[in-house]
Amino acid sequence: MIINDKIYGKVIIDSPVLLALLGSGPLQRLKNIYQFGLPDKYNYPRKSFSRFDHCLGVMLLLKKFGASEEEQIAGLIHDVSHLAFSHMADWVFGETRKEGLQDSLHKKFILKTEIPVILKKFGYNVKDFIDLDKFTLLENHIPNICADRLDYSLKEMDPIFVKKCIENLGVIGGSFVFKNKMWAKKFAYQFLSRQQNHWGSREHHLRHYLFAEALKRAVELGKIKFSDFKKDDKWVMAIIVKIKDPKIIVALMLLSNKKINLITKKMKRVSNKFRYVDPQYIHGNRLIRLSKGDKKFSIKLSMAKKINKLGILCPVI
Repeated sequence: MIINDKIYGKVIIDSPVLLALLGSGPLQRLKNIYQFGLPDKYNYPRKSFSRFDHCLGVMLLLKKFGASEEEQIAGLIHDVSHLAFSHMADWVFGETRKEGLQDSLHKKFILKTEIPVILKKFGYNVKDFIDLDKFTLLENHIPNICADRLDYSLKEMDPIFVKKCIENLGVIGGSFVFKNKMWAKKFAYQFLSRQQNHWGSREHHLRHYLFAEALKRAVELGKIKFSDFKKDDKWVMAIIVKIKDPKIIVALMLLSNKKINLITKKMKRVSNKFRYVDPQYIHGNRLIRLSKGDKKFSIKLSMAKKINKLGILCPVI
């Protein structure tokens, strides 16, 4: 398989196990699950990409930096347990500040798919891919950068910037680091900008809150249940749009607007997960954390955390 990716360029995939996984049901399902949670018709002002695009991107990034086939496999399947609307499920069934529902479902979800059979066919044991923490290029604890955080953020950035950013990445001790302070700083500020102006913005909060209210109402009415979320966005939306309930109708109507400006008598304060990076960079023969080497970034990051923790006021409909 030859892939022409706008970020990673032309890549040839010739690994039989990776090709088999790419064509499998669990991976193909992710093509109908939006990365940003909301369906594109409600996700103003930007278009999303699918969880499949993200998983493929993570695998390509790992391949580009010489990760083992095992880690590439882990990268490709790391998000297969996402429910419909990605982290929107956390707004309905979990905690918005943690967004850890998908991680808690990962093991049980994968074991019930065809993935274990595919892996066994090529000499792998699915149990070796349950704990993603051991794949440190794929997943690394905040505030470190990793293939997961790199891919979903780079997909939103200018292609020229992205190319330069990747050129200035390196791997030391099983972790991604920047080759110099300048690019650690540039990427960290770009990532923080996405958090403040997209993932953690007022508009993003409002849209997620309103859509979650519609989903919660549908669950409350018994129109959809947890198992429906194991399908995909299209499956659940086909049910939601047919429900003749005032609360759901109002929520979807508001979401159809390009801007949401609504104040009601009752308002509810809502906050979501704060995403950030504080990457390490090479300085001489040492690794330095950006916040230690750049006071301005440290202060800006601290302020952003405090603002996100306050959350925003959302209308009670």
